[in-house]
Amino acid sequence: ANPRFLPATKELLNRLYALWGHWTLSGQSNPISGLDRYTTRMQQICGEWPAVWAADFGFSADRNGDDYIGDRDGILDEVERQSRAGSLIQLDFIPANPVIGEPCNGQDLVDRISDRDWEAMLTPGTSVFTRWRTQLAIIAVYLRYLKDMGIVVLFHPCPAMNSRRWWWGDRSGPAGYAGLWRSIFDHYVHDLHLDNLLWVWSAESGGADPVDFYPGHHMVDILGCDCFPDAMSGNGPERLSMADWNRLLKLAEGRPLALTRTDFIPDDSSLTRQRWLWFTVARSSWEACHHPEDVRVLYAGSHLLHRKDWREPHLAR
Repeated sequence: ANPRFLPATKELLNRLYALWGHWTLSGQSNPISGLDRYTTRMQQICGEWPAVWAADFGFSADRNGDDYIGDRDGILDEVERQSRAGSLIQLDFIPANPVIGEPCNGQDLVDRISDRDWEAMLTPGTSVFTRWRTQLAIIAVYLRYLKDMGIVVLFHPCPAMNSRRWWWGDRSGPAGYAGLWRSIFDHYVHDLHLDNLLWVWSAESGGADPVDFYPGHHMVDILGCDCFPDAMSGNGPERLSMADWNRLLKLAEGRPLALTRTDFIPDDSSLTRQRWLWFTVARSSWEACHHPEDVRVLYAGSHLLHRKDWREPHLAR
């Protein structure tokens, strides 16, 4: 999507295209309060490190919570460590409501903002626009540092926009969510030249038709799906809706698809029907879906690649 991509950014995207349709990369997200907590837990259970390491930037002022923004300073060291070890890096951006600014509480992430404030957020010169740009500037500091380190990031901002899960949700059309995405993309790509980002856009399973929220191929590298328990069409991982897959596949027009947030680990049967490029399990949420022994079996699936072998899949078991 970025015409000024770094060579490493293009190289990674080409490698991901080569893998897509043949393999699925394992992935695991972690809170900023414990940036390797669940990645390490998965390795302890399965004997394999996930191929994708993921985290977000937090939003809270609660020093005792998992999302305390004061823990952000650890992100850069952990990303560097994970990248050196061979992990792909997924960074999610779950921004605070710009009417309030950060830090905020969990309810503030959910509460819908008014149409007037939405318009103001995208209008230079307003106080809401200024708070929104301030949030983008804070996150840009981390992304620029990673660019200087030569680390490519699977950047995944403001997901699940085709539902009302977050404050930015359920706003279709070019002045809706697509306008929000454009405000992030244009600022990071054209103003700040953050050329180490692959742009990952994801809709929610079971939500409204994602086509109404899509900003366009010129601003997206990879499309994804966030699958939450209440949005699943059944109780097991094999029940992930084919309708969701088919809608995204049609919208993508050849671009890779990823399961960008999931509360379960897809099994071989699921991955035969839906060839996600990678899946990212949300923190400890898999514990509600799988026994540890089941996780070991799933991680041994014939379609999966882990950290040690995703770069050389021909050497995989």
